[in-house]
Order: sequence, then C-alpha cells, then structure tokens
Amino acid sequence: MAAGRTYQQQKIRKFEDLPIIFRPMIDTTERLCTLALLKAPNLGPVLVRKLIAEAGSAQQLWNMSPDSLSDLRGRGAKWIPNLNKEKLLSLASKDLDYAKVHGIEVLHYQCMEYPKYLLNCYDYPLLLYKKGRLEFKGRRVISIVGTRSATQWGKRFCSELVEALMPYNPIVVSGLAFGIDIAVHKEALKRGLHTVACLAHGLDRVYPQQHSKTALEIVDQGCLLSEYGKNDQFDRPNFIARNRIIAGLSTATVVIESAFKGGSLATAELAQSYNRDVYAIPGRPSDPFSAGCNALIRDQKAQLIYRPQDLLDYLGWTSLPVSQDRKKIRNWLDLPAEQQALVGLLEKGRLSMDQLLIESGWSISKLSAMLFDLELKQLVRAIQGQQYELC
Repeated sequence: MAAGRTYQQQKIRKFEDLPIIFRPMIDTTERLCTLALLKAPNLGPVLVRKLIAEAGSAQQLWNMSPDSLSDLRGRGAKWIPNLNKEKLLSLASKDLDYAKVHGIEVLHYQCMEYPKYLLNCYDYPLLLYKKGRLEFKGRRVISIVGTRSATQWGKRFCSELVEALMPYNPIVVSGLAFGIDIAVHKEALKRGLHTVACLAHGLDRVYPQQHSKTALEIVDQGCLLSEYGKNDQFDRPNFIARNRIIAGLSTATVVIESAFKGGSLATAELAQSYNRDVYAIPGRPSDPFSAGCNALIRDQKAQLIYRPQDLLDYLGWTSLPVSQDRKKIRNWLDLPAEQQALVGLLEKGRLSMDQLLIESGWSISKLSAMLFDLELKQLVRAIQGQQYELC
C-alpha cells in the first residue's frame, strides 16, 4: 500500500508548479475551448491540463501557432496543429447548448463550484456535467460501492450503514449500477440524505434504464454527475474512468460485497492511490462476492469494519452537525471573516491538515497561522495525526 501511495504522490508532485487559480466566473470561450481539447484524439485530461497551464489558458492554447506550440513542454502539443478544430468546436458547442437547454451545469475545474476533493487527484476531470442543485462545499462526503449481484445480507448492511450515517448528514456517493449502488441511493433518498450518482455517459440518458425513476429523484435530492457530454461515445472504458470520480469526491470509500475482480475493487484501488481511506466488510471465504473485500483487507488496502459504528469510529465523526445555537455563539465571537470560514469548515467534524488545505484553498503557511491563532483562542484544538477539531 505504501508503494502505491508513493507512486501516486510522485504523479501529484509533477503538477505542483501548475497552480489552480479559482475564478468566480469562467468565460464561455474558455469553457468551450477546454471542452473542445478534451474531445480531441490523443489528448487526455492530465495532458490537456498540463498544456493549458503552460499556455496560460485553454483559449490561448487553442489559438497558438505551430511554432509556439513546439516550445511547450510535453509531447501532446504536437497533436494540436493537426486537429480538426472546426469539428471539435462544433461538437463542444452542441454539448454546451444541450446542457443549457436541459438545466445541466458544466463545472470548469477552476470555478468555485467544482468539488474541491477531486482536485487532489492527479487525473481529475477538467469539466463536470452536473444536474441537480447540490453544493459540495463544507460537506462530509462518503462513497459506498459494491457488487451488482448483491445478496440480501449485503443490502441489509447497506441499509444499516446509511441509517447510521444519517445523523451526520453526509453526501452519499455511488454509481447508480445494479446491486449495492442502487441500494445505496435508495436508502439515502428514503432517509432524506443528499446523494450523488456518478455516471459513465452523458446526462441525456440513464444507464441502466431501469433506474431512470431513481435518477429523477436523485436530481431533486442531490445530483447526477458525469464528465461526458451528450455527444461523447458510451463505451466500457468509461466505467473505469467514472470510478475515479466516485473515489475522488469523498474522504472515504466503503466496499460492501465485491467479487475478486470488478468495478468496486477498481474504485477502492483508486481511492487508496489518492490517499483516501478505504473500508471493506468481510465475508465468508466461500462467498464469491466477499472475495474482493477479503482481498482488500488481506492486502492492507482497506480497514475492516464489522458494523456501521466501526466506520463512524474510524472516520472520527464523534460530533453531530452544529446546531443553530452553536452557530450563533460563533458569530458572537466576532471573528475575522477568514477565521469564521475556517471554523465553518471544522463545524462538519474533525479534519486533517490536507483536507483543510483542499477545502480552503489557502497556502499551508496561512492555514497554519490561522489554526495557531484559533488554538490560542481555545476555539480549535490539534489532535494526533495532524488533525483538527472545534473545542
């Protein structure tokens, strides 16, 4: 497990010189050029992001001359002069027009609404299509996945787990597939929790079709999320790519029943490579749909949980969401605006320094100074493992 994380951290370090500048509003042309680049052959999201960062913007990259492109680092630049730009821009424009007509947001990775946890993944999507009004900022998020051939025992554990999570009001993420995934969404909807379905295709359809009704309910009580537009090809590799979004959206991934091979194990491996916590429910060695969970635990890629309370203990969710009275007390303290924002982040529970850096978008020196000041005011305390919580 350590080797896998070191490899992933090396990949992340390659992009430390490519800072993300958040913008309240993203220019329509910038969004269009980014989408057109993503539709180009031979260019993936990691390479496109690198080229955009070096050029200054997607629009500037799109308009660069062949000679200027040759000066950019990265082998991907050589493909751009040969692109059918007119065709790619037309496809991108059709996707954006469809999204606008059908109430779909197109979240650019530099916009403030983009889920910040995803930005800690080296291969995060540069654009996300979102249908639904759910906001991620300041929320606890957990992903729960499992086999398409769920047993009654697995579905029952899923129900008990979502019920245990309910008082903490997290966003529950899954993939809308048969089996455990759809059970997760239905349990969250039944208990009034926000839920996110990550899809492997454009939001002009629902797959599988049998889950169309649930998808409509999710739009009202969460959101549908995808990196694919209406005109993108719907193919098997999309599901593996989709799994990285499920893994990257949350601080932890739980696997409830999985065969020795399958999408759930891929999601768990991705979560582990992103330095996220992974949890698995063990089963009998003779059960084929417990083989994957047992292997994750055996290989120390997942923590074993027997019961829902084990997960809450591991996550450190010892405090419930803050009451209105406590929010009033916070206001009485008359903190500076940025310190109030930091306290607001910690109101959802214990967070690590890495999580606070992602959520706040501040530098480590600025965040450390603010935490120290709040500790002196006895509003925040540091605990083992570079984690912080409200006093």
